[in-house]
Amino acid sequence: MRIVAFDSKDFNRGKIVRKPAEPPALGTVREYKGYFTPLGVGLTFKHEDLFRNAFVKACSRWAAEFSLSMDRPVLSSYPVRSHLPLKAAIPLCDKIIQEVQEYIELAFFSWISLPLDQYPTVEVGGQRTPRKEIPTPKFLRDVAPSFSYMTAWSFFGKRNASEYAALVDGFRGKVTTAWTDLTSRTKPQVYSRGDECNPFIAAADMVAFLTDVKLWQAEEFEKRKLIPESVKSAWNQYQFDVDVRYLDPNVLSKIAWYSENLIDVGPYLKRPVIFFLADEIEKIELAAPGPLDFAQTELPLESLPPPKPRRFHDVLQRTAPYVAATQLAFERDGCVQFFDRYTDTDKIRDGDVLVYMGEQSRRVASAYEDAYEVEVMSARELRRRLKRESIKEEKQEG
Repeated sequence: MRIVAFDSKDFNRGKIVRKPAEPPALGTVREYKGYFTPLGVGLTFKHEDLFRNAFVKACSRWAAEFSLSMDRPVLSSYPVRSHLPLKAAIPLCDKIIQEVQEYIELAFFSWISLPLDQYPTVEVGGQRTPRKEIPTPKFLRDVAPSFSYMTAWSFFGKRNASEYAALVDGFRGKVTTAWTDLTSRTKPQVYSRGDECNPFIAAADMVAFLTDVKLWQAEEFEKRKLIPESVKSAWNQYQFDVDVRYLDPNVLSKIAWYSENLIDVGPYLKRPVIFFLADEIEKIELAAPGPLDFAQTELPLESLPPPKPRRFHDVLQRTAPYVAATQLAFERDGCVQFFDRYTDTDKIRDGDVLVYMGEQSRRVASAYEDAYEVEVMSARELRRRLKRESIKEEKQEG
């Protein structure tokens, strides 16, 4: 069975502007002006073991070349863009993909194309919830966090799903027919934070980032557009094949959510899950977030429940304890997830690992140890263990 790995990103060509509120006495409101759609990427591979080794070595090599601390098992575009200016982040990611391109068989691309003049709204709901029309720009924003699985659904539209092991980056979204169709054909392996702990998903993440960049930098105006010809042109100098299948109005009934319930990804999470627990995160003084690239604009997803303190998670992602958790997930071919007792309690399974920081988190982890066959350790203990194993490996190689 061959591996196909999926990830997605926001494709932005616009900016936030201020316009008069209604009524004008309320001042002004922020509004996004421009083009937006989620962009998904799926990669298939040749000689997957060789790719895995080559990707890890390429990440280490080019991180050193660009003076980027390589403390992670694999690189994705986020840590690169967070620590380097774009003029360095872009060539670093490109060098990595160039180095492993001989092991990539196909790059598959998907996005949503809904002309606003013809489709100003999208109908959602219908199952135990009223049907309603929402503005198309809002619909696109709301489905973006779940577009990794929609890309997988699009990929299998004309392929035999039984021939592939589908690796999907973690996502969050409401139930759609696309999801039920996908899971009726295959059991996707969902990797929470997959681009931080899985080389196949990390590569898909890099290709998505570079596609955005290559279109942005194209000399000809027509080749800057997100259309099949432009995407194929952007990658025509690389060794792998390119396929494109954008989602048009004909599949709206498949990708528009019919229920307000969020998809339960628990049964599909790749095990073991390394759950990361931290104490009183809302009281910890936070550092400023890293630089964002030109294609990132943060807008609220009003139709989804707000996530737990994401800003803290963004900061925590850069710490040594969290990086150690991603290393453990990489070594065990699992995934890593920040633990939220309100949404993740039913996701714990035998064989998972609970890494804690702080006394309260230790007690929570110990409670689950009484109910499940799980491994519990402090973040410091995990770091020490990984360091001992690294030293042991170095001695054996020496």
